[in-house]
Amino acid sequence: MSINVMDEYSKITIRQLNEYMKSILGDKYRKFICDEFSDVYINIRYNGLITPKRGLTVRNKLFQELKKKEIELVKENPKYQRMIEYTYLFYDDCAFFDTAHKQSEIKDKVEEILDIRREFFGEDKITKEDEMKFRLNFTLMVQMNNEEKSNFLKKFETKEFKLKFRNYKDNLQKVSISQNVKFPYIYSNEAINDVFNSGVTLEDKLLVEYYLLSAKIIKDIEQSDYRKEYVVDFPESLLDKETKLARLLNIINNSTMQDRITLELTYREFRMHREKIYDLVSQGFNFAMKVEEDNFEPNDAEIQTFSILKYIITDKNIPALRRSNNLVVIK
Repeated sequence: MSINVMDEYSKITIRQLNEYMKSILGDKYRKFICDEFSDVYINIRYNGLITPKRGLTVRNKLFQELKKKEIELVKENPKYQRMIEYTYLFYDDCAFFDTAHKQSEIKDKVEEILDIRREFFGEDKITKEDEMKFRLNFTLMVQMNNEEKSNFLKKFETKEFKLKFRNYKDNLQKVSISQNVKFPYIYSNEAINDVFNSGVTLEDKLLVEYYLLSAKIIKDIEQSDYRKEYVVDFPESLLDKETKLARLLNIINNSTMQDRITLELTYREFRMHREKIYDLVSQGFNFAMKVEEDNFEPNDAEIQTFSILKYIITDKNIPALRRSNNLVVIK
């Protein structure tokens, strides 16, 4: 089976956040408390569960929701009030390490944690030797964890393939994949492209494309870029191959990826497989329909069926679609 890239990355992140909390809290660590904060963090930071609002950044939203979770947990578990309140403070700092790469940034944040630890455990409970050991081990842990996440994303890189992008509109790009596979000179470029862009080879190539794009989207998020969306090819042949279809879609079967990746098919394909497309949309996947017909004149009833599509993409002037909110005209 294929790997769900975002789910696996989230698991790594949650495990690392819990490792930080274990190191900070020692025998005061409570996994059930940390898991509650981790769920909030993943949903806001990676799954994009944030209500658009002027002036509200993802960082601000994250802090708001972590604070709400702290209040909620204290009400439900009053005997753990002090533990929950300090876990929230520590968690606020630990979430920083998810994206910290500069040594100076890590050093400053570790010193902040040490200050809160003295307050939490009591100045008389922590020796200078303890702090020196904590400072060294914790900094090393952050560096190793960042390296682990970086290596995870590098697993999907390949010298043989790379992504290419074409702008459809602001923050919406069409993605394709180009190959750098060496063939004997007797094969023409045209013949090689025909092989890579047809039939089973195309289906298999899309596995690589979906993996590469998933890794790129995670990197977008790490750079706090939540606006970019991508349109990818979706071969009609897969709709009759349940196992292969499930394998391909599993890679992006996560709300983070579904929000940012739209599967593109033609008008003819949409008409032929409408019920199957409806089923996939109900599972959270988004579709775009590319209209290339010169004399495209859908009736009102058919236009109603297009509302399930995230985008209608065309380079034609189609009067019947001018009122469609999901119309994207490309040049």
